[in-house]
Amino acid sequence: MVKTKISTKPNGLYCSVCGKPQIETSSGPTCANFHNGAESLTAAELKAKAPKKKGFLSQAKPAEEMASRDAWKARVGLFGPSKSGKTLSSTTMPPYFHGKHKPRLLIDCDGRAQSVAGIPDLEVISVFDPDPKLPKAWNKLEGIKNRSKVTKSME
Repeated sequence: MVKTKISTKPNGLYCSVCGKPQIETSSGPTCANFHNGAESLTAAELKAKAPKKKGFLSQAKPAEEMASRDAWKARVGLFGPSKSGKTLSSTTMPPYFHGKHKPRLLIDCDGRAQSVAGIPDLEVISVFDPDPKLPKAWNKLEGIKNRSKVTKSME
């Protein structure tokens, strides 16, 4: 029985079919998806071949280009069907900002804040209003937004 050693060392090129890094084998370059004989591309060629973003996604830029930690601040909105885990998922962000421990703020808009009861380093403001015809919740959100602008300008 003859054993053939297969190289798993990347050759620095990428598969033109799936974009995965290629490795050199005795039968030529291949990728993890076994696209033997597929054209090899450099990183620049692969990036140029990538489909162009359309609509509002054309404004998106790769995360590696956003390396500055000075401008980092997460403002996250989660949308989905009722009871799909949006509120609980929002609590998984770490409670740190610029290396400092900071509590997270959850603004409860659907009256389900009890699903995060007992989670440490989490502050909750409920703006839920069961009557959709009254703008009480909206007015409360506007007040929170305006107070956060004042606080930010004072820092």
